[in-house]
Amino acid sequence: MSRGPRVIALVAAAAGWTGPWGAGAAVAAPAPADANQAVLMLRTARGDAFAKRADAVVSACRGTLRFALRDHPPLAAEVQRRVETAKPAVARKALDLYPCFTTARFAPAIDAGLARPPVAPYAAEIAARLEEPRTLPHLERELADRGDRCLEPPSEAEREVCVWLAYALGPVGGAAGAQARASVAPRLLALLDSKAPKVREVTVESLFAWGEKEHAAAIRRLVKREKNGGFDSPNESGLIGRFEQRARALQKGRK
Repeated sequence: MSRGPRVIALVAAAAGWTGPWGAGAAVAAPAPADANQAVLMLRTARGDAFAKRADAVVSACRGTLRFALRDHPPLAAEVQRRVETAKPAVARKALDLYPCFTTARFAPAIDAGLARPPVAPYAAEIAARLEEPRTLPHLERELADRGDRCLEPPSEAEREVCVWLAYALGPVGGAAGAQARASVAPRLLALLDSKAPKVREVTVESLFAWGEKEHAAAIRRLVKREKNGGFDSPNESGLIGRFEQRARALQKGRK
């Protein structure tokens, strides 16, 4: 064993961490005693151990170490590294560490997750949970980069990314306000032409969440296409009925 892993193993033993160090999962993930130990727990985690230790660090961020870990630079760097380079399951789990950060500090991690197709749906979900207007440009850019792929998704994985991007734009755009939504509105409205029924469904819900009367007409046009064979794969009649309800409510100026 080289000096680096030996030192890590000694620190781990002193902290009470068990399991096949550097190879397998830890049996347990004790609560970190301070910010430095929290970072070390994540940095040295392998395999399933990362998920357990991430949960322990999140608990600390919400409890005893909430001030010490808030936007802690080494913690942010470790999360960023995992989101950018780790296997998708680990990268997604790293995004669960968002309670440790302000949204402004966590935005680069969301950005990195959106740039990785296997991670992008969950990154969009986290953005939706945060409802933070500052993530709107990240979502808009990712949707722009995909171009027509959300209109005709080439794979199920791509379709899932488009669904979550459309979904996230609802709560994030709703929190951002009308002026901030102006630039992204054309991209969201364009998704009403998607060949993927789920993308169209989620887009209607996001437009409804925005509550803007002028979008009622676009939803009514979608309803007409859904009913009159405008799509090879139309939405179910119950969903189309809900689209009509959304359009009427928007037209009346209420959500």
